Amino acid sequence: MKTLLLVASVSAACVTSANDYPVVAVAELQSPDSTITGRLELLGGIADDVTARTLAAYRVRLPDAAPRRVRLYYNVDNLGTHTCDSNPEELQLISDLQTIQRAGDETHFVIANVRVGDHVSDIDVETLPVNLSLDSKLDARSETYVIGKIVVVSGLDRDDERPGDRLACGSFVATEP
Repeated sequence: MKTLLLVASVSAACVTSANDYPVVAVAELQSPDSTITGRLELLGGIADDVTARTLAAYRVRLPDAAPRRVRLYYNVDNLGTHTCDSNPEELQLISDLQTIQRAGDETHFVIANVRVGDHVSDIDVETLPVNLSLDSKLDARSETYVIGKIVVVSGLDRDDERPGDRLACGSFVATEP
């Protein structure tokens, strides 16, 4: 089990703390009742057009230890409108980003239901490797272009592709260079 956790940390670009890393884009999360707040952070790479990046949830504040599902969407009907007010029928699922869960004073990404021999477990990977880019030459419909994409946090019981009941939502914006 410890070997598996080590491999997960290495694959997540070795980000092991919430203190010192370059952030190139953020999605500020807001919930209707203000119970989930903070931001998901896309970490920097070697160049702006690099798509192999790391997503961190260290600064997301959750009200309890329950895991939440995180998914990434884009607005298919109006690519200029990337807000949490978008009609769920207009949103197209890009990626299921697994779950986030409180871990002490931080929030980590967790890969659920990993089978190790006869045992099934959830693995705290802290950060998540993602294929997302800041390259503005990409079409807004591109699954890798992250700016303007909508992040929705929901309960684990949501298995459909539409965001349904949103516990929290945010849209990715580039940070200042």
